[in-house]
Amino acid sequence: MKRGEMVRVDSIDANGKSRVTFGVNDDKNLSLLKSMQEQGQLQPILLSPNPDGRHELVFGSRRLAAAKRLGWEEIWADVREVPAEEREFAELAENLFRLGPKSRNDYLLLMRR
Repeated sequence: MKRGEMVRVDSIDANGKSRVTFGVNDDKNLSLLKSMQEQGQLQPILLSPNPDGRHELVFGSRRLAAAKRLGWEEIWADVREVPAEEREFAELAENLFRLGPKSRNDYLLLMRR
């Protein structure tokens, strides 16, 4: 069962989470870009709705950046209320899931500083 909905890319506020680049040395980002171009988006991003009808990006900045780079007008997203105090934890959990075991340990060490 596919969850989520299609959301217009131009209705999403990344608020500093758009640090993603697609340069020659950005292998992981280029790999994601190629994957999304060839296979589509495999996992939804997470958005929290704003009262003005726009959406706040909780996690999925790499997927959002790739969608923009590919010229997509819409992106697959789970949209639900995520309290501000829980957004950083949700992003951390998403990133830890994506990283391999060694990278997870390095990431946790950095987060403790």
